Order: sequence, then structure tokens, then C-alpha cells
Amino acid sequence: QWDIPPATVHDDVREPTLTEWSTARVACQMLAESSLGSCCPTFLIALLDAVRVAPPKIRQGCIKAIAHIVEADPRLMERKRVMSTVNLKIKDDSVAVREAAVELVGRYIAVVPSLLDGYKGPLLDGLEDKGVSVRKRVVRIFNALLLRGPLALRGGSADKEHAAYRLMVLQSMLRRVALASEEDTVKDLITSTFDELWFSAPEEAIRWTTATVDFSDLAAEGGDGDDEAGAGAGAGASDTSGASLAAADEDMGEGDDDQRDALATAVVDSRVQQIVHLLRGNLLSLPPGGETRVDESTAWLEPMLRRLLDNSDDGTPKNDGEKSDAESVAEGDDHAMLEAAVAAGAGDSAASGLRREEETCRRIVAALVEYILQWSEGSIERPATEKGDPDPLKVGETAAYDFIAAFCALRTFAAVKPSLLVTHVQTLEPFLRGEELLNSNGIVHMLLQLIPAFDVVAPLLRRYDSATLLSVESALLHCVQRSSTPKLVLTASTCLGSLVRYTSIQPKRLLEVLQGFYDFLASHSSGGTADAVDVPRVLYGTGCICRSFGFDEGYEPKGATAGPLVPGDVTDRVFKLYLHFVGDGDGLKGMPEAMATRFHSAALLGLGFLWASRPRLLLTTTAKDVVENAFKHHSPVVHLHMMKAFQNLLEAEQRRTAAGLAATRSKATKVLISGDQDSDAAVMTGVVQLNFPAIRRLLLHEQWRVRNTALNLVSVIIDQGLVSPRECVAPIIALQTDRLVENRETAVRLFTMLAERHPAFVQSEALSGFFLSHRFQLHAFNSLAVYQDRGPGAGGPVPLLGLTYSVCTSHSVRARNSFLEALINQFDPAHGRAHGGAGGGAGGGAAGGGDGGGGRLDLAKLSYLARTLAALPYSREDEPLFIIYCINKLVALEGSDVNSILKPQLKDDDDDDDGGGAPAPLSSATQAEMLNAIRRAVAVSWLIRLKQYLKYVFDLKDDKVQAFTVQNKVAERSASRLISDPLQLAPLPPCVSGNAAAGDTSFDLDAVKLVYAEFKKLVAGDPADFAVAYQRKVGAVKARKKKEVAASPAAILKAQKRKAEREKKVKAAKKAKLKAEIAAAGRRTTRAPSKKGKVDVSALSDDEGDGDDDSDFEIE
Repeated sequence: QWDIPPATVHDDVREPTLTEWSTARVACQMLAESSLGSCCPTFLIALLDAVRVAPPKIRQGCIKAIAHIVEADPRLMERKRVMSTVNLKIKDDSVAVREAAVELVGRYIAVVPSLLDGYKGPLLDGLEDKGVSVRKRVVRIFNALLLRGPLALRGGSADKEHAAYRLMVLQSMLRRVALASEEDTVKDLITSTFDELWFSAPEEAIRWTTATVDFSDLAAEGGDGDDEAGAGAGAGASDTSGASLAAADEDMGEGDDDQRDALATAVVDSRVQQIVHLLRGNLLSLPPGGETRVDESTAWLEPMLRRLLDNSDDGTPKNDGEKSDAESVAEGDDHAMLEAAVAAGAGDSAASGLRREEETCRRIVAALVEYILQWSEGSIERPATEKGDPDPLKVGETAAYDFIAAFCALRTFAAVKPSLLVTHVQTLEPFLRGEELLNSNGIVHMLLQLIPAFDVVAPLLRRYDSATLLSVESALLHCVQRSSTPKLVLTASTCLGSLVRYTSIQPKRLLEVLQGFYDFLASHSSGGTADAVDVPRVLYGTGCICRSFGFDEGYEPKGATAGPLVPGDVTDRVFKLYLHFVGDGDGLKGMPEAMATRFHSAALLGLGFLWASRPRLLLTTTAKDVVENAFKHHSPVVHLHMMKAFQNLLEAEQRRTAAGLAATRSKATKVLISGDQDSDAAVMTGVVQLNFPAIRRLLLHEQWRVRNTALNLVSVIIDQGLVSPRECVAPIIALQTDRLVENRETAVRLFTMLAERHPAFVQSEALSGFFLSHRFQLHAFNSLAVYQDRGPGAGGPVPLLGLTYSVCTSHSVRARNSFLEALINQFDPAHGRAHGGAGGGAGGGAAGGGDGGGGRLDLAKLSYLARTLAALPYSREDEPLFIIYCINKLVALEGSDVNSILKPQLKDDDDDDDGGGAPAPLSSATQAEMLNAIRRAVAVSWLIRLKQYLKYVFDLKDDKVQAFTVQNKVAERSASRLISDPLQLAPLPPCVSGNAAAGDTSFDLDAVKLVYAEFKKLVAGDPADFAVAYQRKVGAVKARKKKEVAASPAAILKAQKRKAEREKKVKAAKKAKLKAEIAAAGRRTTRAPSKKGKVDVSALSDDEGDGDDDSDFEIE
């Protein structure tokens, strides 16, 4: 036990002592002035330097060490050197390093809002990162920034400061959701972000609206000069935020309900503005002529809404017993749905039974309708139109894009949940009449968004107000009769068909319009004086009406009809009328060719809609002739509209199959559908397969509109599986070199889908696609390109066929080597013809080779192939090494053979003389043989240049090339390009390249000599970076002993020269004994290549005339 210390008497005056905070400050100051503290900047600099040059694992460890340092003072992240290093590592080659860098930025960017300006560019690029873990971390960072960080909507100048960046972030995130190839985990994170951002209950968002947290104060707590004050700021942020929110909830609880409702309305309005501005930005980003692509502006919103509304409150899929709107209509529950929608519109969410997401969507739809009303009344301040603002839709002023964007959002919400729009039908009905809010083009775009919304809501309007429905019908009939926009006519007629099918509206007025169209066309087909300008529009509108409603499917009009069309016989009469306007019909006789083409094209579109309503018409001989003659027509416009008719036909069948339209229609109208729907699908399949060769040829048409239409049609055909995917691979690969960005992107999407579903087909047809791309570019553009130039500031050029190569070689090293070897073998005449007719004749002609006897090489294709091989995206060092390995083998074999043919003909006895001497006149057979050989020499020269290019670009030394062996390695070194400049090949003389004028058979010996001199120069300068196996004969029974010696094409040529000199001396001998010895030596030295592919170059021996010591060499 310890003794108790004696008591101590304290003085009245106490000595001064330090507080805990002061003690901490003194300790920090002493640490900063110590030797260890003075080294901290040096340590940080060393870590920043190591991050740039160290291996990936060390780089990752350095970033984590920097994170521990920054944890003590987050303001270090604002230093330029730290910022530049971290931004560089966000784009590092290693996924782990990129993830560590993103994690470092995400830890402090919400704590120190000023960091956003320095890191926002790399963070935005992180959404496109190849690593899934990196994209997930970036999404989590933006989640915090958008909900509680600097990007959150709080009002004031801060919102305007980050408005552009916030819009870019939202657009990028939503593009990831719309991608079919995106990981579900990333989609779930993005969806949850927008769920909380847009679709959380407004009452929950009020907490963040009323309690604004100043993160900068948290980061700078403790005053200036306190480096340690930032430690633990991240933890303090969340604690302070929670306290502020709790206080906000307490303050709000003390207020009245009016204030809470006002704040909730403000939250919903801010969300609506965000959605509208986001859609407006997408509309303005459309390319010129983007009026046909407006639907792409909302391509991201619909799948996201479906993911939200198809899940229950806890995030799990909704119960199987819960019916969708379409299912409820099919079962006759539309009355209950209408009552629920009215209850929700009145604000009784309990009576409507809506979930949280649906309730929030209802509020957003109501706010969108209010926004549209205020915009039309001029109550909303419209943004000023700046000079130079894009106007791709030509609506007159860019401020009107907000108005159109609001209708786009309404259409999307209605497509996902039609009941959301039921209570607003009467409010939106006046906009169908096209009030003078915009110019004529703007009204068209507004109606193209509003009418589809009425179409999807129509099944819920069976018991709606009759006066409103009649007004809607009148507006739609006006669009069908008067509009000159084909898409608007089709949209309006489709909506009319839905109203007639599901509501109390009768088809009498629709039939009257069809009667008027029929009479108009009949008068013109019989030589009437009808206005020819309106004929194409009427032809198109007639088909749209026949497609929208089946007048022959049990409809019995009340009273007698006023025209020749009688229900039950409408389709057959219209079909016979269309025949007057196609091919050699009576309606086209004596008409100018341009006008006849317009009539023919419009009639084909109308026939496509007619066939969609009754596919069995395609089985008639007349319909078969119409389709065949359309594809054989001389006008590309007729081809284009025939393919559009096929696309409309297939899309209608796809919608019927997906939505179960047959069952829905039979239950909703109590009318049985005539015909077997499965048989109809079989009819369509047979017709498509019969005409697919013609469609495939049009994929490579010289006009971009025809290619675009054919590509869209093939996309639908592939999605429905109507033809073998093998038939589509080669043309789709070729279209990846299209100059039109839209076509190229569609081809890339289709190729990626085919590669995932049918990898074997893609690999087998890839080579044909490479050569077909050469033919396609010459045919469509009269020029060849291997790179896609992304413009200044967008990075280096991208190889057009890079995706094809990456997909075909990603499975295994053996598959990659096989593909590359097949490409190199095209330079060998003995292999070139093996792929000449691949792809079902799509490529046409030889693929760049000759027959086994040395056929003519297609140098144009080989030049394109060499530049393509130089441009491909090689990610592993063994890829260019294997190409060089294959080139070495081919050059050794072809070089000696070509030289043995050309050298005697060009009298090249002196190595220093580039073809000296005056040769005797050459026969035509000899000239042809020399031209064939000189083309082979050009192919060898290009291979050597390709080899030199790869060695330089990938920094491959001779010893590394010589040490390369072909084997299936588990781990390969990554490769990186030093430069991205393309391979340059000099042009050839016409007589050598084969591009001489027609009928010009002149033989230019000087040009041949120049090409041969270049060939000799390249072969002589080619380094000895491959090995030759030396085999010495010891005896007939004894085994051979191999020894590796170095040899090059130049050494082979010199050995062949010495061999020729020996043979010349031996032939001069006259004694019989010497002749027998010479014959024996000749059999050993002039032996042809063996069956194993080895070539004898025994003349490499330095012994002259010594038959006993001759040696045999075989190239491995």
C-alpha cells in the first residue's frame, strides 16, 4: 500500500495554467518547428512525385498516404501541385489508382465547396470511366453534391453559378441510365439519386431547404493559421448537418401549415424547372435537322421513371398482383382507375392509394401543367435569346424550347403512368387547336409531344365528358386533313383510333374523312383534275387512317354510308386504289419523273400501313411484284420509302406483340379479331427474308439517307430475329467507317449487341467486314480513312475499326494471333484468295491476294489494310510483336522469291546499281510476269514499313523482337503508343498499282526499276531481328544438330548472288564428270520449299564449289 502524501497548504494566488485548447495549439506549434515537422512538405512532394512514375500498387499506396496527410488539413487539396497530380491520377491507367484518387476527392469536395472548381472536370469524366467501381464512387460523390453539397438547389446566386455544371452532371448521369450496357448496380445508384432529388416527398426536402449548412465554416473552424483545425471536418459536417436539420424540423413544427404547403410547392416547382431545363438542353444539343430525333431528348427519362414506379417503397419489385394501367384497362377496371385519378387530383392521396413515388409524380405533373399555362399566359419570365443560340428545331426562338420541353416531360410521364394525366385532359385540350403561341414549326413540335400523351390516356377516358372528347376529336381530324407533316398525320390518326376504340366516340367522322381521301385519289387515278400537290399527302393519310382503326373488323355503322367505302370491304378497295400509284400504274402515266417518284414513294408508305393492318395482303402476287419492283427501281427515293414501309410494318407488329394489343382490343371493344396473329407474323418474316439481300445491298448505298434508313430497318430486323445474324455482321462492320456520325454510332451499337449474342459469327465474318469497309468507302466517298478525327481538344484520332478488333481479339491469345495472322497473310499471294468471296458476296472481288501460282495482288486493298493494321488499338506489347513475327516470316519467303524473278530480268548484277544495263525488248508474257512480281515486291515493302512503324511507335528494340516467341501467356505487358500519327505510304506508278486508264497497256520499265530499287533498299536495311535454324548433314542415319545463326533478307540476297555466279561457272565446264557433280549439287541448292513451309537458302554458305561441305538452312 502506498503512503498517503502529506497535506499541502495552497497559497491564495494560483499560478497561471494553459487551457486544453491552448495546450493543443502550443503542441502543434512545437511540432511544426521540430525537425520532423519541417520535413512534412518534403514528404508530401516525394509522394506527389512517386504517384506519377511508380508502379500501380505503389501509386495507389501513395494516394492513400496523401489522403492521411490531407485529413489533417483539407485545404491542401486546393494547392495547384496536389490538384494537378490528383486530377492526373483520376485518369490513370490502373482502375485501383483511379478509384483511390476519386475517393480522395470525394472525401473533401463536399466539406470544402471551393474544391469543386478544381476537380469538376475530371469528376464528370469519371462517369464515363471503364471501371465499374470508379463510376459507382463518382455517382456517390454527385449524390452528395446534388442533395446536400454545392450543387444543391438553395436559391440565390449560388444556383446560377453552378447551373451549367449541374445540368452537365444530370445529363451525364441520365445517359448512363439509358445505356443498355451499363451495370445494374450503377443504374440503381443513379436511380436512387434522382429518386431522392426529384421524387422524394416534398416535406422531406423542406428540411434541406430551410437548413442550409455552410461547409466552408466547418473546414475553416479554429481561425486562420490553424492547420490542425481541419482534422475531422468530415465527421463534423455530418453532425452539424444533422443538428441543423433537427432544428429546422423543430422550427417548422412550430409554424403553420400554410408555410409548410408553400415550401412544398416551391420544392416541386424547383424540380419541374430542373427537369424542363434538362430537357431543354437535350433539345438544343440535337444536330441540325434534328426534328425527326426529338424523342431522343427524353430517352433517358422514361426508363428511369419505369425503374422507380415498378418498384415498391422498399426498393423491391412490385407485387405480381399489382396491375399496370394497361392491364387494368384490358380487364375493365378503367372506371376504378379514373376514380382513383380524380381522387388523387383532388389531393386525397389516402383515397387514391398512391405510393410515395406516384404521389410525387402526380405533383410534378400538376406543376408541369401549371408551368405550361403560365408560359402561355406570359407569367413566366422567358430567358432572352442570345445571338448565335442554336435552333435545331427551327421554332423561331430558343426561349420556346422550355415550352416544348414541358410537353416532352408530360408525354414521358403519361407513357409510364397514364393515370397521372387524366385529371388534366380538359386543361390541355385547348392546346390541341394550335393557338398562336409559336410559329408553325413550333406548334408542330408541341403537338408531336401532346398528342401521344392523349393517345396513352385514351383507354382511361371511356366515361369522360363527351363534349371534351368531341373537341379532342375535332382537333385531331383537323391535323389529319390539313397538316403537311407526315409524322403529325400519323400521330393524330393513331390517337383518333385509340379514342374510337376505347371511348364513346364513334368512327363515323373518321370514316367520312377516309371517304373524302378515297374520292380524291380515285378522281386523280382516272384522269381527273385534282390538285397533284396534295396527292402524296392524301396517299400517306389514307394509309394512316386504315392503320389506326380496323373498319373491316366487325364495325357496323348506323345508317347507310355516303361513299363507295363500305365496312368489311374498305381495305381491299384502298389496296386496289394504291396499285394505280405504284410501278406502271395508271395514276403515274404521262407524269414527269420527279412527280411520279413522289407519288410512288407516298403510295409505298401508305401500303406499308395497309399491310400492317392486314399482313395477309403481302401473300398476293400483286404485293410481291410491288415490293420487288420498288427495290429494283432506279430512284433511291423509292428504295428509301420502301424500307420505311417495311420498318413501319415490323414496328407495328413489335408493338402489338409487346403490348398484347390483340387481347386488349378484343376485351375492350368486345370484337373478335379476324385472322391468326401468329400466322401474320410468319407472313412478315417470310417477306423480310425474301427481300433481305436487297436491303443488305442498300446498307452500303452512296447516299447517306438510304444508308441510314437501311440501317434502322436492319436494326429492327435483328432485334426481332428475322434473319441470321451472320448475314449482317460484315456490312455492319463496314458501316463503322461511315462519315455520318449517326450511322456510325448505330453500327457500333448493333455490332456490340451481335458480339454479345453471337461471338462466333462476329469472329468468322470480321475479316470480310474489314475488306468490305474498303469497298464501301471507295464507293460512297471515293476516299479511304482509317481514323475518326474527333476535332481539336477532344483527344487524338480514334481508329474506325478499333472496336471490331478489340471484340474479335478479347477472348483469347490464340484467337487474337489467328486474326492477326489472317490479316498479314493477305499480303501473300498463296493465301489472299482464301477470303476473296467472304461475306456472301458482300465484299466482292478478291480480298487482296492471288492464287497459289502467284496471282495478281490488289495493292489498293493491301495499302488500306497496312494503314489499318498500323492504327488498331493494341493494348498488349505482344500484339505488335506478333505482327512483326509474321512479317519476318513472310518477308523472308516472299523477298527471295520476288528477287529471283526480277533480278535476271532487270540485269541487276551489281548491288550498287539500281537496275543498270539496257535490257533486251520484253515479251508481253514477260511483262505480265514482271508486273506480278513487282506488285509482290510492293506488298513486301509495305510490310517492312509497317514493321518499322510498329517498332518505332511502341518502342520495340531489335533484341526484344528477336527474343519474341509465340505462346499463350497468362500475363502480358501493356503497350502504349508514343505517337498517334498514321502510317504514310508513298503513291505508286499507275502501271504498278493497276490504276492505269482503260485500254492503256503500256509497260513502264523505268517505273518498275524505281519500285524494285526501293524494294532492295528496304530489304537491305531491314535489321536481323529474326532467327534462322542451321542444319548440317552428318550422314543418312545420323541425327541432325541444329544451331541458331542470325540472318537477314540482305544476307539472303547476297548468298543468292554468289550461288548464281557458281552456277554460271559450273555450266561453262565441258567435262561429263564435272557435269554429273554439278547436277548433284544443283539438286541440293535449288530445292523448292518443303511441305512444312521451310525454304532452302543453302547459298548462305561461304564455301564456293565445295560440294562436300554444302550446308542446308531452314527458316523457322
